[in-house]
Amino acid sequence: MLVPSDQLPVGLELPKIISVVCRQGYSLMRYSGHDTVERITRELTQSALLVHSLERVSAEKMDPLFQDSLEVLLHPSESRVFIEQNFSKVLHEKISQVSLVGFQLQQDAQVSAQVLSLLSKEGIKVLRLTSHSQSITVLLSDGDASKAVAALHRFFIEERH
Repeated sequence: MLVPSDQLPVGLELPKIISVVCRQGYSLMRYSGHDTVERITRELTQSALLVHSLERVSAEKMDPLFQDSLEVLLHPSESRVFIEQNFSKVLHEKISQVSLVGFQLQQDAQVSAQVLSLLSKEGIKVLRLTSHSQSITVLLSDGDASKAVAALHRFFIEERH
């Protein structure tokens, strides 16, 4: 929910970042080709899985072999059996979600650009970035998670206070 600017506390600089959080161990799965989007979403729904991210990937982003693909982010602690049964669909294992949490982060595209620039300078490959009013989240390798959290915390929390 966006707060009207006339109702913001005096002296509060926006966007305001209050923490950096991380969860590791996700599996990124890709369904394509003969797997229709409707069948996959039905299967995910029937399995009652907690889906952390679901993205339809267009042919322009990838090889034409993967036209009309669907990428699904699941965590093994919530979806272990499903992941094991569909292991051939796992694109990346050991993916981390690292998020900046705060207020009105989507109001300023500069924050997302700063995140990408900072992580690039640290040599960290970002697989995906999503932005919401109260968080900016990147997907990256588990191996880069600690380095990413430290860099983001240093830049957005320590250096701004």
